[in-house]
Amino acid sequence: MDWDVADADQPDYYWQNFEVVRRWVLHYHSALLSRELHEALDHYQQLSANAQKLWLRLYMRKGELFRTNKLHYHEIDIEGALDELAKNGWICLHKNPSANALKLFTKAELTAAFPGETLARLSKAEIVQQLEHTAAVLPEAVIELQKNSLFQQLSLLFFGNRHQQLSEFVVTALGHVRYEPYRYQPRAVFPDRRHFEIFCKIEQWQQHYKELPTLSERIDWALTLPLNDCLSELPERYHGRFSRFLNRVARDCERQQQFEQALTLYQRSSRPPSRERQARILYRLNKKTRCQQVLTTMRQHPWDEPELAVATQLLARWFKQPTNTDNITITEELVHLKFTARQVEQAVLSHYQQLGWQGLHAENLIVQSLFGLIFWDIIFSEVDGAFIHPFQRAPRDLTSPAFFKHRQQLISDRLKLLLSDTAAVQQLIRDTIEQKQGIANPFVPWRWHYLSDVEAWFNRLPAKVWHDIFQRLAFDVKNNRSGFPDLWLYNDKGQVQLVEVKGPGDSIRPNQNGWLNFLAHRQVDVRLMKVQPTVDAVPE
Repeated sequence: MDWDVADADQPDYYWQNFEVVRRWVLHYHSALLSRELHEALDHYQQLSANAQKLWLRLYMRKGELFRTNKLHYHEIDIEGALDELAKNGWICLHKNPSANALKLFTKAELTAAFPGETLARLSKAEIVQQLEHTAAVLPEAVIELQKNSLFQQLSLLFFGNRHQQLSEFVVTALGHVRYEPYRYQPRAVFPDRRHFEIFCKIEQWQQHYKELPTLSERIDWALTLPLNDCLSELPERYHGRFSRFLNRVARDCERQQQFEQALTLYQRSSRPPSRERQARILYRLNKKTRCQQVLTTMRQHPWDEPELAVATQLLARWFKQPTNTDNITITEELVHLKFTARQVEQAVLSHYQQLGWQGLHAENLIVQSLFGLIFWDIIFSEVDGAFIHPFQRAPRDLTSPAFFKHRQQLISDRLKLLLSDTAAVQQLIRDTIEQKQGIANPFVPWRWHYLSDVEAWFNRLPAKVWHDIFQRLAFDVKNNRSGFPDLWLYNDKGQVQLVEVKGPGDSIRPNQNGWLNFLAHRQVDVRLMKVQPTVDAVPE
């Protein structure tokens, strides 16, 4: 279907963009909508544009209660819209002093509306608590939004998840963002009613579990669920969501010393840290043969980088197995410099420049930019369920194990090209910058001043080093897209040095340590620079 996204400079762009969402969902997912939502959408269409705009403005705001005298939208006749929405059941008027309604007022407003020396000496929380039981009416009327829970289904069907909301869509200046013209598959996430019902069932379980007051109540309730039946009928695209729920219940079972039950739940999960937790429980129960088997499987077929690291660590600690890696000591230096808060990296860069080095404080930007440019077509390749609407900056599976799994052959072929024909990859970098300029990519920061220098950095490190960096990054984007050294330096002799900077009180994080060791094993000159202020200059 055709799209006519509103210019964000128009005062009612949010209303026009909501029409895009509404038409999209009705066009592609009409069969999945509840009867109540169908009726609400029909009723919405019968409202005037003025009333529709005010309801949408309120829907995009946080909360469900609003003070009418705080509503100021120049494109809306507020009084007329409120009257129409109230008559048609889209808002309701509140005069009773509930705690949530009273919280909308400041302490000064409450003490002015209910004068008395007693209130003046209380905190706002205490005032609210007292007035909830003693006041007859609110200082002024408050409105409550209706039907908003129904409209959350639109967000779910459009985005394919619960954590993004329509407000994210309608308040984004979509007219100012260019998207890659990938092939999207709107029905890929919820191809039929059964898939949608399974997704919603898991959502309901998670929400109810979270709302139960005690740990024991949560566990007792969760163990009554038909988890095996759900798992057997669960499409692969929902395994991650279901596994996160299983992991949470299993971890709570651990806390209650219900280890066998926790093991059973972890074994059904297909996402970290389920196998690590299994290994730790088995070791605690003195079932060391099974523990070693789990850890060996983790090391041979890891789901992500942290799992590989913990399997190697525990096999070495508990079963004296070699790590199969040579220990490399990262060069550490201590330097005293003048610097201000949040400028320690720049101070170290200036220090190196005085020693004849050139470079920049880039951290993850060089690697991410090169990865985005070299693997652009693979990032946006056609993968089932990766793109479900035309306004995505990245595939939906970017930070999951599925990203590498579904593109493994394409990534492998590109890495082979990198080793066999460096000139072709250099040309690919240049062509992508020229042809894709400004198009949204989760790795390419088009506004970064040094983006034009990334090809030079590609040439400064051996192709085999870039091959290994990109392979590790693609395998686990979530954990490996960050943690690179702060400073990227080079000199006239063709030498390259990557420096991780740590100021006073700062310590190296696991992902940073991982990249330092990874690069050092590939003969890249990396070092850790610890910085202290000079005697006459204390950092702010």
